[in-house]
Amino acid sequence: MISCIIPAAGLSSRMNEWKLMLPFHGKPIIEVVAEAALAAADTVILVTGFRGDELSEHFAGFPKITCIHNKNYARGMFSSIRAGVTGIDDGMFFILHADLPLLKTSHLTSLIDYFTLQQENGIEIVQPLCGTVPGHPVIFSESVRETLITAQDSDTMRDVCKAHTLSYFLTEDPAYITDIDTMESYRKLISGP
Repeated sequence: MISCIIPAAGLSSRMNEWKLMLPFHGKPIIEVVAEAALAAADTVILVTGFRGDELSEHFAGFPKITCIHNKNYARGMFSSIRAGVTGIDDGMFFILHADLPLLKTSHLTSLIDYFTLQQENGIEIVQPLCGTVPGHPVIFSESVRETLITAQDSDTMRDVCKAHTLSYFLTEDPAYITDIDTMESYRKLISGP
């Protein structure tokens, strides 16, 4: 069993526009990301916050997607991750940022395969590393879920990761690090190379 958590609760404040519904190859960015996750995971937890009703309505016809509303989304992404893990019963899970539309299912399955091998060595977390830049998604063992559930509001994802063993998935593929944070980065992405 593998689950995917997509934190999609933020305000897109650096964009000055709500980025999740911006078009990318004919679909909203969030839908492109969710479809890649759906093909790699057994279930997808979409954590909503800002404009959460719109996202819930948009994904109402996707049977493997569960929307969980984070009423504390203004506290930041860590609060959304913690809300998301409440929707997971067991098994490994990965956290996929909602603004990484270049990631395809093959990127996710490569990471999952690597993680499965690393678990035999006691590794609990795997993160892509493109050159010297850490990427996403990050995959976690079930033990990390317990740490997230019992974490304090003042904790961070970095605090959680420090409590577990981590390995890097070395890659040259920029899809793992190409997110959309500004309108300039969005325009550059849709205009192509």
